[in-house]
Order: sequence, then C-alpha cells, then structure tokens
Amino acid sequence: MDARTFFGLEADAADRTRWRMEVVRGLTSGTGALFGGCGLGACIEVMEQVTGRPCIWATAQYLSFARPPSIVELDAVEVVRGHQISQARVIARVGDTEVQLAPKEFDLLWELLDHRGLVLTRDQLLERVWGYTFAGDTRTVDVHVRQLRRKLGDASPIVTVWGVGYKVSPAREPAKA
Repeated sequence: MDARTFFGLEADAADRTRWRMEVVRGLTSGTGALFGGCGLGACIEVMEQVTGRPCIWATAQYLSFARPPSIVELDAVEVVRGHQISQARVIARVGDTEVQLAPKEFDLLWELLDHRGLVLTRDQLLERVWGYTFAGDTRTVDVHVRQLRRKLGDASPIVTVWGVGYKVSPAREPAKA
C-alpha cells in the first residue's frame, strides 16, 4: 500500500500544493490523538508529491489536537529549489488551529514524549533540553511547560508530578471490542 492510500491523502484538484487527510481511528493512538508519525509521514508524502523529489530530512510539530473526525489540511511550500536539492515545508492545520512552538518548547515537548511514562526532574530537563552550560534555574522549565500548556490547551499531554518534575502519561491501550 502506498503512503497516499495509507494516510487517506487527497490532493486538491485546483491546487496541487493543497492536500487533505481525514483523521480516522486507524491513524490515532489509544488516547484518540493523531499518531505523530502519521502526521509526519503524511507531510513527507505531500512534500515529495509537490517537489517531485525524495525527502532527505524532516521534522514535525505535535498535532495531538487532531482527533477523529477532524480533517488535517496540508499546504506544501517549496521555499528553495536548486539543481539537486529543494527546501520545502508543509503547514498543517485542523480548522483554524496551527500550533506554533518556539524551538525550546518543541525540544521540551519532544524530550517528554520521548520518555513517555517516565518522570523527568526539572534538572534532567534543563540538562537535556538546554544543555550543561545553561546558567538559568529550574523555573525556566516551569515557564516553558506553562507556555506549552497554554498553546496546546486541553490537548496538552504534560502531567506535573509535584515535588519531582513532569511526565507524559503512557498511551492507553485501545479498548477491546
């Protein structure tokens, strides 16, 4: 099965840079949110279709607010096209929502998601996200978590473990029918 079929991607007949993907249960986690890999995979497929070139490197932002029966609209923009290499980006929206994360917010969220289910102390997060030489204190982590929660709203997966740090709860197993 090709990526277009797997993700249910549909190209806009009038504009080849615009695509749509319906968020269906098969593309979601046990919490009902779109799997991050599905969002990234769909964006890579759209980018390759628009540029006609293979994707060599890609990153993605978190689309946890994309839940069935949402429609993710994907707009591809080829920023630079050279003889051998193109630089392109895909902007994903669900309705009017596009999450814009600052680089450190994205890194912090990624670190927590990468250690899903484990409690990370503020010191561990400072070391892993900001590095050994960062001169700030652990309040920096609290401020960034607060900003992430504000931006992600009810979809924020971050849990405070009082007196210790933060975690993202492990994905729940889907209910068996």
